[in-house]
Amino acid sequence: MNKQEEKEYYFVYGTLKRGYGNNHILSESSTAKFIEEAVTEPEFTLYNLGPFPGVSDTGNTAVHGEIWSVEDAYTKSRLDRLEGYRKDDPKNGLYDKKIIKIKNKEVNIYLINGYRNNNTKLESGKWEQ
Repeated sequence: MNKQEEKEYYFVYGTLKRGYGNNHILSESSTAKFIEEAVTEPEFTLYNLGPFPGVSDTGNTAVHGEIWSVEDAYTKSRLDRLEGYRKDDPKNGLYDKKIIKIKNKEVNIYLINGYRNNNTKLESGKWEQ
């Protein structure tokens, strides 16, 4: 099994959650599995960017979302594309990807690069449309 095919966990907090428009990327994947609803430590800021949210790793908000496991490279690359993550130049994509700990699991979280302002903070830590 190569690195691309290893099980990784993803924390999703926006349109990738169950019941939202981009969840099909996970729900139609042959390897992605919903694990549980989860909440981060209160170390983030959640922004409402209109049709989707963004999280920065500065702040004091606990973000609500879901943990999914993914094993196949195709689904992982689809997630990266959706989030505008550029592995070759992560600070210049729409999102960067970082590993954080939630419930003793190391999970990938996509963090917004710029594209936010102070008026869009969601103090509740929940993004809903």
